[in-house]
Amino acid sequence: MNGARSPADKRGFLVAYPNGTGFLKYLTWNVGGNCCGSALKGEVDDVAFLLAIVEDVRRAAHIDVRRVYVAGFSDGGMLAFRAACDAADKIAAIGVVAGRMPDISCKPKRPVPLIIFTGSKDPDVNTDFDRYITPQSFGYARGVDSTLAFWTHMNGCAAAPALVMEGRHVRRTWRQCRARSRVVSYTVTDAAHEWPGAKRDGSDNGTVRDLSATEHMLDFFGPRQLARPNPRRPRSAPAALVRKDTVSVRRNVNEVEIKPVAPSTQTKVEVQRESFQPE
Repeated sequence: MNGARSPADKRGFLVAYPNGTGFLKYLTWNVGGNCCGSALKGEVDDVAFLLAIVEDVRRAAHIDVRRVYVAGFSDGGMLAFRAACDAADKIAAIGVVAGRMPDISCKPKRPVPLIIFTGSKDPDVNTDFDRYITPQSFGYARGVDSTLAFWTHMNGCAAAPALVMEGRHVRRTWRQCRARSRVVSYTVTDAAHEWPGAKRDGSDNGTVRDLSATEHMLDFFGPRQLARPNPRRPRSAPAALVRKDTVSVRRNVNEVEIKPVAPSTQTKVEVQRESFQPE
């Protein structure tokens, strides 16, 4: 590593890298619809798994729970979309690389900022509503254009995005969105099914070196956070009528017994989040 710090370390992010369900290299996430593999077959609740990981990290480190982000590649990107659909009130923004919106019902509780990277030569992620094939499963997912149309509509964005050329790559940005839920899409020239800017490995041989999905994603996540809850004064408990012959009489009706809820024993998630910044 030559002592070099990662982009996440430089920006004060704490990153968790969970694994999916399956065997050997065939690890999958249950994103709904017909995807994918062992996770789908076993009906694994991977959104709950992600939230359990966030809670686990919160207990172990001093983090700002308003600044939790989910990023994923391929099937992991589909899980990021599923998390935005099902847990929008827990996630500040999502990032997707070489992934598509799963064919699921999606009614997020709030607009969710999104950044997505798609390779111009990716055989697995197209602009159409296409079939995808994964180990032990196949089904349908939204293409990139359909995915962007869905989220820009859901986020209430202006119709026309700003188009910018970053070298040989194309960036489209929808800025005028509700609750500052900006949507950014990169079309990465010559990229296949890969994470742009990542080192080569045995499964996804990266070819793009002039754009870093990681750097752009972290820059996008940085300023985004969930709104601070609006605290409300607890209302006084109503007066209680108690029979005089009751064995146990509560003398103070405002006294409340609070019992801690046992945490879930399940632990498994894909999250990226930022360290707490004191106010």
